[in-house]
Amino acid sequence: MSNHLQLANEEWYKTFEGGPYSTLKMIDFLLGKVGATYNDFVESPGTLKSIKKEDFDSETFTGSLRPTWGSLTGRCTSFALKIISQLESIEDSNFVFSIYDLKGHRIARCRNTGIVLDSSSKNGAFQLEESEWKRFEGTDAAWKWSNGTSKFDAGQNQGIKASLEIISSKQAIARCLLEVGARPVVLRLFRPAFHCMISWNMKQKRLELVLDINKKSYKILISWGKGGDKEEEARCPRALIDFVAKNGGPYWRGQWAADDVSGINKKIWTAATRTWGYPLFNELGTKE
Repeated sequence: MSNHLQLANEEWYKTFEGGPYSTLKMIDFLLGKVGATYNDFVESPGTLKSIKKEDFDSETFTGSLRPTWGSLTGRCTSFALKIISQLESIEDSNFVFSIYDLKGHRIARCRNTGIVLDSSSKNGAFQLEESEWKRFEGTDAAWKWSNGTSKFDAGQNQGIKASLEIISSKQAIARCLLEVGARPVVLRLFRPAFHCMISWNMKQKRLELVLDINKKSYKILISWGKGGDKEEEARCPRALIDFVAKNGGPYWRGQWAADDVSGINKKIWTAATRTWGYPLFNELGTKE
């Protein structure tokens, strides 16, 4: 392994294991931007859809926007931007990354080394040479770089996403935030091996605890307004912690505490109880 690739992978795994895939901190940022409360958000998740591209013109990448990408949690965009920031700050490292938006999935490729940063890779950072389709054992995903165009095939008949437009770091995180605002899916996915997921379903007034993201028919639910009482209100937070401790993987403690997203989750929880009533713990579907 080249020294550049080794450095990239050190940062890749540190970032990947250091925090979960989560939109919670972004939701918190956007609520502050529109001047809305968590009660407002629970009552009307569409509150954030009012955010427009122009609303980020006055924001600065290394200033006001930094909490959305420079901390421990985030989406694919935050993941790449954190690593880029670390690698490009290494003196005489020769790292210069270009960022591409592949239909809502953002990745980065170093112009000098060909190293790709993509949170969906199960093999860490990797080198991608000209006109080469890069594949790894155990996944259908594939990457290609050809004539200045970045291409990604996620597999499972999802089609090839391609772009030759290089976007700035600020453009990348602004697009990510716009997507979160337009479709505010509030979730947390525990890494490194795509461990359990917890996700708020505002329409159904529930928090869904998913063991396997590929088998979502079985879910443990914490539902509000379904006959819960004071006793259930005390039981449900313990059940949530027990679920994450059992299924969240080897780094769950750090990822649970990362960026105080658990505190943000608690704010949503409190607003849900205030708006919908007491929570109730139950199951949906079967494990088979």
